[in-house]
Amino acid sequence: MSAVRTQGLPHSLLPALAATLMLSLAGCGGSDADDSSTADSTTGDDGGFDFDVCAALPDNMKCVEGTTFTMGSDLYPTETLPLREVTLDPYWIDTFETSADEYRECVTAGDCSAPTGTDCTYDDPDRGSHPANCIMHDQADAYCAFRGKRLLTEAEWENAAGADGSRLYPWGDEAPTQMCMKVIWRTDAGVGCGAGTQPVTINIVAGESPYGVRNMAGHVREWVADWYADGYDAAETTNPVGPAEGELRVIRGGSLGSNTGEQLRVNKRERLYPDSNSNSVGIRCAQTPVPPM
Repeated sequence: MSAVRTQGLPHSLLPALAATLMLSLAGCGGSDADDSSTADSTTGDDGGFDFDVCAALPDNMKCVEGTTFTMGSDLYPTETLPLREVTLDPYWIDTFETSADEYRECVTAGDCSAPTGTDCTYDDPDRGSHPANCIMHDQADAYCAFRGKRLLTEAEWENAAGADGSRLYPWGDEAPTQMCMKVIWRTDAGVGCGAGTQPVTINIVAGESPYGVRNMAGHVREWVADWYADGYDAAETTNPVGPAEGELRVIRGGSLGSNTGEQLRVNKRERLYPDSNSNSVGIRCAQTPVPPM
């Protein structure tokens, strides 16, 4: 990953904004290619919501009902331990990664700053539909707030990628060797799926997560809200948000440049300075459910 340290903006975690920022509301599975792929693999309570959180789902988002799942892995030395049962309230997650054109709307509105760096999709008019990259953590934060959303917590991201924690990859346990219908990824030898980023809506439905979320392995890594620590707090098991402070932020999901299948696993953690603008890191937003208007 080629990361460049740059001066970041002041950061604050942003809650979900008012429902008035939402655009059109639709039923569950509201993306343009998702009706057959939304899985109902969750168990748990409703988080205290007094409305049907999935019936109120906005376009191009997926519904994750309240659930308890096993978070972490014993495949790594310490960073994904201890294994623990985590309970989450319902949330909505973007079906697709944020595109460069979508991010540009935030810049035009004056709510986001333009990304800078090398090989940034924002600077290429032919890649407006490709994932926004060269994004710092507070830029990702600002973008999600612009949409009336927020960054996912690390626990929410891992659950949405792998559901009950029993699978290695969003699609299952099969290693991603030349699996161009499942992941945008290539090895150091150039074996893989394309020579660069692709449109965020690329039709690789075989690689969807159990909830129908696209590209949670490969393409670009995604910022989450949590500060990084080497391992998890065993006592934080309900809607965990990670450490209160730190020097590094968590990024998830592997990237186009990940050169081993191990880097694409749903529980693999990476970290990055929040004021870094890597061309392999982008944005996916979440939203705390709000009632229909």
